[in-house]
Amino acid sequence: MTLAFLPVGRDALAAWATDGVLRGPTTAFAVTTAFMDAFGYDSPTDEHAEHEVLRAASVQALIDFGRRLVVVADVPVEAAGDVLGRVQVGDAAFDTVLSIFRDDAQAAEATALAPAVSGMTLDEALDMVDVQQMLSDVELLWYGPTEWPEACDD
Repeated sequence: MTLAFLPVGRDALAAWATDGVLRGPTTAFAVTTAFMDAFGYDSPTDEHAEHEVLRAASVQALIDFGRRLVVVADVPVEAAGDVLGRVQVGDAAFDTVLSIFRDDAQAAEATALAPAVSGMTLDEALDMVDVQQMLSDVELLWYGPTEWPEACDD
């Protein structure tokens, strides 16, 4: 099992929590060997590495869904050689969810970037000065799995 950081939309999170299963394959992010080699981390459980993977997943969620919403689950992954930690997750049961991260509803800086990054690749978005500034300035809020309705709220 691996900690996977899954960028999701609100509807997908609600369906996952209600139905009990997120049908895969789904692109997620994890601290992979390629990621550790690219960024100089020694351990897949390094908190700094996990934080960087969370940030990448949050930007992917912003690109795909217009807001940063990331679910962390302990699931099997198919690791790839992607230096940003992209992996594939098959079907994932909701009981594997450990936490949920999202922007504060007041985090206008993050949601204001959604139109600018829409349609970009993750690499392109991460290269934007405004995205880097947002990642520095706007922390994600933490929710437990049972708090998924609050994580879906605006």
